[in-house]
Amino acid sequence: MAARAEKRAVKVWRRVFTGIYLSVTIAAILWTAASLFAFHAGYYRPVVVGKKRISAAADRPDELRSCHTRIDRLLSDLHHKAFSLQARALKYEIHPASEWRNWSQGWKHRWRTVAFRCRLQELAGEKAHPLISRLAEVHDSLAELHLSYSGVVNRFVERYTERLAALRSELQAIRAAIDRPVPNQADGKGAELNAQPHNVSSAHVGPQ
Repeated sequence: MAARAEKRAVKVWRRVFTGIYLSVTIAAILWTAASLFAFHAGYYRPVVVGKKRISAAADRPDELRSCHTRIDRLLSDLHHKAFSLQARALKYEIHPASEWRNWSQGWKHRWRTVAFRCRLQELAGEKAHPLISRLAEVHDSLAELHLSYSGVVNRFVERYTERLAALRSELQAIRAAIDRPVPNQADGKGAELNAQPHNVSSAHVGPQ
């Protein structure tokens, strides 16, 4: 009887140990995956130490005002770039996706620098620093907004860039035909512009 009880106890401990081991392993894998995603997304790469930071007390209005201004500029620049990029794609031959990726690298660096300079991660959540906590919430929301705007740009590229290029090319061809000298115009016979229309449908162009 004692031997059976001992074997049962060993089995129970094995199951407990296996469960703990699997839980720790799965947690480590998930944490690693989340860290890699954040790293490659560009949000939590380390900032070069040496930037001037606000005081640990975070009680100087001029420093808080500077943090507020930097975060407000991040928001304004993000919104303006996301939508001005679509307007520029209508007028110029650009690659919106590539331009957005290149611009985003600088924006993410500024986003990380603000977090470092304003001590957002280390002071947020403390009762002694309610304004820093509020700024930190806005700062975190900017990262989410950037991901959302990236989706907007990607959908614009997928749905409309080729169509816009075709429409722009057709308009340029029409203008060239309009500006082309008309033969026999001087003797009064006149001539008609016989430019054949291209296959350009009248569907609405623009974000849905």
